[in-house]
Amino acid sequence: MFEGVFQYYICFIAKVLLIKLLKMNNLKLSVLIGFAAVATSFAQTNEIASVEYTTNKEEVRFPIRERRINKLDPSGFKYGVKNLKVNTPYTELTNHLYKNKFIYSSSKKIGVFKSDIDPKTNEPYKLLFCGDIAKDQEIKHSTFFSNTLNTDKSNETFSTFTEDEETVYFTRSVKEGDQELLKIFRATLERGAWKNIEMLSFNMEGFEYDTPYVSPNGDKLFFASNMPGTIGGYDIYVVNIDENGKVGTPRNLGNEINTSKDEKYPYMMGDDALYFASSGHYGLGGYDIFESKFVNNRFYFPTNMGSSINSISDDFGFLINKDDEGYFTSDRTGGQGGYDIYAFKREKIKQYVDIQVLDENGAPLISSKVLVKDSYNRVIADSYTDENGMMNIEVMPYNSYAFYVNKKGYNDNIASFEALDGDKEDYTYTETITMTEKSPEYVEVEFVVGTDEVFFANDKFKVSTEIEALQEALAAAKDNAYEVIINAHADQRFTSEYNMTLSQKRGEFVKAFLIENGVKADIISVKAFGETKPRVTCDEDCSKEELKENRRVEIIIKKKEMKEVKQD
Repeated sequence: MFEGVFQYYICFIAKVLLIKLLKMNNLKLSVLIGFAAVATSFAQTNEIASVEYTTNKEEVRFPIRERRINKLDPSGFKYGVKNLKVNTPYTELTNHLYKNKFIYSSSKKIGVFKSDIDPKTNEPYKLLFCGDIAKDQEIKHSTFFSNTLNTDKSNETFSTFTEDEETVYFTRSVKEGDQELLKIFRATLERGAWKNIEMLSFNMEGFEYDTPYVSPNGDKLFFASNMPGTIGGYDIYVVNIDENGKVGTPRNLGNEINTSKDEKYPYMMGDDALYFASSGHYGLGGYDIFESKFVNNRFYFPTNMGSSINSISDDFGFLINKDDEGYFTSDRTGGQGGYDIYAFKREKIKQYVDIQVLDENGAPLISSKVLVKDSYNRVIADSYTDENGMMNIEVMPYNSYAFYVNKKGYNDNIASFEALDGDKEDYTYTETITMTEKSPEYVEVEFVVGTDEVFFANDKFKVSTEIEALQEALAAAKDNAYEVIINAHADQRFTSEYNMTLSQKRGEFVKAFLIENGVKADIISVKAFGETKPRVTCDEDCSKEELKENRRVEIIIKKKEMKEVKQD
């Protein structure tokens, strides 16, 4: 790994050579100084850490948004940071992790190995280094990362690796006329050595491409550039990479992320948050580190990570190596030189909300369903209130939430909440939600009051109007009926045409009787069936009683009324 055992033990060899050189009488001062630097660096990286984590306690109010950035991380964490012993008077920049090693770039000189001078910084060109991560987060046993990737006449400043650790994307400065501009390159690992070094096709002459970050599955590359189409100076872009390694057309992440100034150093933690540095979003000064949630395939407006990690100087290159530990770069006061690498440990700020659901009289509503969503419409909690109408949830400081409350017999309610007391640890907010009872709801329902039957003599279509069936039908029809259906029938002793006419006359007789006695004509309908729907099927062997059953008129009375709806 790292192109041979030689690179891994270069510091050890340098230390041995220094001891021998010290015994030489004709030792040149410049050589001694060079090797002294090696020994000093080696000693520093192996000392037990004595630097304690400190917390920046700056507090600033911003007139643009009137939003306070204090010692608490607005995303729910506070950070303790420390300067690392790996830093030198030169520049050190956080990169990424590779095979459990910490990768960084630096302008420092190791012994006789030194780069030409970068005219932009007046420091040696930056090279890629690697080191072991100690338990105290110090970087131990630093050595060159790759003799193939590193050169001594250009900057190799930033690197990122695919999840299989077989491909590296890195920046290298390229001379274009009288300028040296950063471009993004790619290389693949073959038999322990980086091969197939190529500049990516989207690099354009005259513009810089910097701070690449490849997504864990290797299908997207984020980077910063001042290429045409930027919103400001340097913007963050993303480009797709297909399964064959072909890169697509870069896409600007848009004005949620990019501003009229500079945005650089993209880094995705998982697939739901983008960390980056900006000098254009509201901040403490210089570059600040920001977080943008990635939800439902879009980036949301970023949040400043707060003054427990950001300072009035430049802060960038955010990197997580464990859940609560990571690294970043800063040129804040108190460092070793230009830009230094800092380690951080972060602590989640725990805050809670006691949600109480009450009725209009202040009584607790047991088993009320409460659905909680954050400002990104993600479900945070979905549960029920206890015997006191209470429910407790954990929230993140400076975040917004919506409570959707449902209770049988009550109108649904939605309450909004913001955790604005972000500087209070282990703090519990209280939120009372009052539910109003639902008013009874009614729907109009239809039902049949009853069916009365009138029987007719053979070949007759009139009957006495005093018969009980007609009188009962009349009473029901006059009692707010909305529809009266008269179905008229005949037996089979005449022709079907005759029977159809006869049944029609029977129905019209009943209809006329009802109308004469006060039933509205427009609610009455008559349907003649003739002999087609006999009650008794007896063909030619019918008795008188069976024939009578078929000579009938059915009077169906329908009504409507309002019925209370059963509520959930």
